[in-house]
Amino acid sequence: MTIVYGTKSFLLKKVAPDVLGITSLTPGSMIEVYQKCFTLFFIPVFPYKKEVSYSRDGQHYNIPRELVAVTDKYKATVSGKWYSFSMFFVVAALVAAFFIIGYAIKKSTPSLGEQLHEESIKCYKNRLQKLDSRYVIFIQDVNANDDGNVLYITAVKGNEATVTVDLDSIEKKISIAALNEALTDDYDDYMKSKYEAKDLFGDGKLYAVLEVRMEFGPKIKIEDTDVLDDGRYVYQICNEGWPVVIENIKMIEGEMIWENKFPLRMDSCMQLGGQKKSDYIEMEMFVKDTLGRPYKYRFSNTSISHEYMDDVSE
Repeated sequence: MTIVYGTKSFLLKKVAPDVLGITSLTPGSMIEVYQKCFTLFFIPVFPYKKEVSYSRDGQHYNIPRELVAVTDKYKATVSGKWYSFSMFFVVAALVAAFFIIGYAIKKSTPSLGEQLHEESIKCYKNRLQKLDSRYVIFIQDVNANDDGNVLYITAVKGNEATVTVDLDSIEKKISIAALNEALTDDYDDYMKSKYEAKDLFGDGKLYAVLEVRMEFGPKIKIEDTDVLDDGRYVYQICNEGWPVVIENIKMIEGEMIWENKFPLRMDSCMQLGGQKKSDYIEMEMFVKDTLGRPYKYRFSNTSISHEYMDDVSE
């Protein structure tokens, strides 16, 4: 265990016996004062006592009893050395090095906030480089006080994209170059609502690109359920993702007479309702997004889940 902890002696001072008035020792002898320390991994931690001996011809001997009083008095005048506390200085140096290195790394490495900001700039500027049908683009007429429009990319060919505009399902052609020009170049200006603008549709109206978001599919959830005064059971459902067309609802358990007519397009929030003939109902809702990708949602009185379907034909 001496590798982990142990003791070590340091020579503090040595003096000829005659200096202390000692004449009984053999000529050539030296009185030596040693400091004993507790060590960890051979590094002194703290001193715990001083010892006196005398040496002659390379050998060490205990002080004769009749001389102990004289040598102890001399020992009391000898000061310890700073390196008896070496462990303290090693720990202090390591702590200082840790903070110095940490500070240097902090100065040379951007903070998390700075990194996220840089990533936001990079992501924002590169979003319109490779458009495909997963992207949703939010635009606004800069000269009109409205909530803006949503463009759903349905096809991309060369430098031209086919988009479905908002809720009206009207397809239009749009230049990707024009979209890039309408996209605010500087992310900080974008965050401060300082927009670039461009005539995107050739109708003389100037539009700014507010946001470019990637969607992979619909995000349908039940917001609320309610029983109306006339006994109808109503689901308030919302789609926060890609627009879909509800093609059919198939009852799995219970009975429900729907008042909605299918197929039914769903872009945002809407109500599905009818006469509920059972306390508990469970059903499957078959939908396709505007790119023809099929999905199946399974929901009961208050919960809903979905899965991607390769084929939803019934």
